[in-house]
Amino acid sequence: SFMKLSLSEIKVFPFNVLRLFVALLTSGIFLLIWGEWRPVERKDWINFIIIGLFGFFVFQFCFPFGVKNTSASIASLIMATLPINVIIINLLSKSEKVNLKTVIGILLSIIGISIIVIGTNGGISLEGTYASGVILLIVAEMGFALYTVKAKDLIHKYSLYQVMFIVILFSFILFLILSVNQISSVN
Repeated sequence: SFMKLSLSEIKVFPFNVLRLFVALLTSGIFLLIWGEWRPVERKDWINFIIIGLFGFFVFQFCFPFGVKNTSASIASLIMATLPINVIIINLLSKSEKVNLKTVIGILLSIIGISIIVIGTNGGISLEGTYASGVILLIVAEMGFALYTVKAKDLIHKYSLYQVMFIVILFSFILFLILSVNQISSVN
């Protein structure tokens, strides 16, 4: 809801630059206080690039456009299926086994979110929902699922805060480059 409201006042790219700047500062502070910086091995840079570009950046790129072009209730339901996409990527990459308890937990989570959405004043609303918004949210969610699965390998080697800082920095720089014209035209 906050993002939907914000996007009615601010263009997507400047909004994301602002969000990522705050996230970069926050992750940098966490890294300084609780993290440990280790030099990144050359072979790990490819994983940072994969999760930075195809995971985190894709999510940050598609999510606001998707939210802008869907209702809040539909966006919530789509994002609730994130664990299913994580399972699919885990199964395809054979990086983690999925058990019945996990599947039941995911189903209960989706049912719970559905009950909350249906139980709100407006219930599920298709008003303001376009196919492009739904597709962008699904792509965003797949990117975040990829990020979730692939970041695990790096977190075993580097601190969570270092991984977050590098990934956010990578995305922030890309968004800054993409939004230079929009930011410079803001009065």
